[in-house]
Amino acid sequence: MPVPKKIDWNDDGTRDEGDAWVELYNPTDEAVDLSFWTLDADRSEQVAYKFPFETVIEPKGYLMLFTSESGLDLTKGLLRLVRDTVVFDEVELQRLKPDSSISRTQDGLWESRLIPTPGAENRMMLLRWLRGR
Repeated sequence: MPVPKKIDWNDDGTRDEGDAWVELYNPTDEAVDLSFWTLDADRSEQVAYKFPFETVIEPKGYLMLFTSESGLDLTKGLLRLVRDTVVFDEVELQRLKPDSSISRTQDGLWESRLIPTPGAENRMMLLRWLRGR
């Protein structure tokens, strides 16, 4: 969620750039320890965010990280999840409408038409046209 506008996503009482967030999902049946892994936006002027010791994502669990915590600029660049020097995942950050997100689908593709669902499975946004009502 790189461009928050109408929703105070981090519940700090202010709608601002600190409400931008990235969410990680653990699809496995085992906990994943992110101690000392990093998130970076692959830009030399930005410092990577290092996950604190004992940061764990439970099996089938989610971890949300707000810009107010990470200091990362989520509006442009290549966002990468890195352990040591190995890139485990990455996504090219896109220009999005306010309060929308880019999410990975079950097919492993990145999609920007999904409803933001922090802490829950991503859902496709469907438009229904009702005629005669």
